[in-house]
Amino acid sequence: MFFRSLTQPSRLTYNFLGLPLVAFSQSLILFRLLGQALAQTLGDWWGTFWNSGYDPVVLWSFLIPTLALLFLLTYGRARRVGWDKPWLFVFLSALPFVGIGSGLWLGVSNDREATDAQVDTYSLAGKLIAPIAGCWLVLLLLSSLGDHVFKLQGFLSITTFILLPFVTAGIAAHLAAEAGLKYGPAIGATITTLTAVLCILGLALMEGLVCIIMAMPFGLIIGFCGATLGYWIAKKLRTPSRHVQAVGWLSIVLCAFTEEISPPEPYLGEVSTSILIQAPPEKVWAELHNIHHLPTTNNLLFQLGVAYPLETITEGQGGIGAHRLCRLSTGDMPEIINVWRPNEALRFDVLETPATMKEAAFFGQSIDTAHLHNTYKGLEGGFLLIPQPNHQTLLVGDSRYLLSLAPSPYWNLWTTYIVHSVHQRVLEHIKVQAEKANSPAR
Repeated sequence: MFFRSLTQPSRLTYNFLGLPLVAFSQSLILFRLLGQALAQTLGDWWGTFWNSGYDPVVLWSFLIPTLALLFLLTYGRARRVGWDKPWLFVFLSALPFVGIGSGLWLGVSNDREATDAQVDTYSLAGKLIAPIAGCWLVLLLLSSLGDHVFKLQGFLSITTFILLPFVTAGIAAHLAAEAGLKYGPAIGATITTLTAVLCILGLALMEGLVCIIMAMPFGLIIGFCGATLGYWIAKKLRTPSRHVQAVGWLSIVLCAFTEEISPPEPYLGEVSTSILIQAPPEKVWAELHNIHHLPTTNNLLFQLGVAYPLETITEGQGGIGAHRLCRLSTGDMPEIINVWRPNEALRFDVLETPATMKEAAFFGQSIDTAHLHNTYKGLEGGFLLIPQPNHQTLLVGDSRYLLSLAPSPYWNLWTTYIVHSVHQRVLEHIKVQAEKANSPAR
């Protein structure tokens, strides 16, 4: 059954699995593969505007299996909708830009054996332009006015991250239900709509790949709930679509102004990570003063642009009141030491937090959006050295921060993982250096 769903995918299967693969593969082709090829052809001039560098191993390890599965789904979907030359769609799915259009077309096309074949696919596709355009327009306005009018954190507020996909999906499902689609195909049409919005966000340089990937799981769940409600309203209440759209868009405006009047409180988060080091505390403490020569990262999120530490430099001989500078991949993070107990504890306050990531767009540029600067603020951090038997040390690193993203429970899952990864990168380097200094050969 599972193999059949891949080789002969229904509209629902294709929209849930195929369209995300289209978006992901197109982003890799456009902002990595194509960007690098053009940079090599046009030289430094192109590289100045198009930040297209990539790790070839990482790129191809993701692109090859993604395209293989996408080709399988595309071929089976093209056959199921009745196209005589399904290999043509396989070819088109791998072309820059064209692959997005062909994927959306297969997403809205009827199955050849569908019982609702009387539905006018072209008419429905035209109607779905309304929620796509409406959603994109709201995002554009909130993005443009966010720094001047609304106290919204870029796109990632309750209005834009919860209500907007809920309303957009509800309207799309309502239109699909009015057109005569059953529940499954209507949900598929909804996923097509949301995928089109994500593609527009990426192609219009309004959002980067990493944020789209992070937002997609929660956004699809919210969209599914909105689509179910929209379909139920169409089938049970028979409410005209113009009324549903009016109520939906009005609710977004009201929610945006509510957040302007009373923005949600930032979430206070704390992450602690520990590691056991085969060296006494004095050897470990010696490595905390300055931390240099951190190895090249193999963390995928770091490679895609999320901020990670490069080195730390302590002013003079350290001590309370001394300045400490943490150099991140996105900029410098100045700190000031407030606890200095040699061989025991080091703590510091964070004075300024740089951008949380370098957002890579579909075309390769590093785009700059509001939530990269004002949604995560480091407060303090430090190290605790706990002596262990046999001249060992348990080194604990911790960080406290404010997170201004809604819903904070969801975004803190990502934040906790990233901060743990940052801790782990630093602690493992200290462990290697301290154990090397403690080795008998030294």
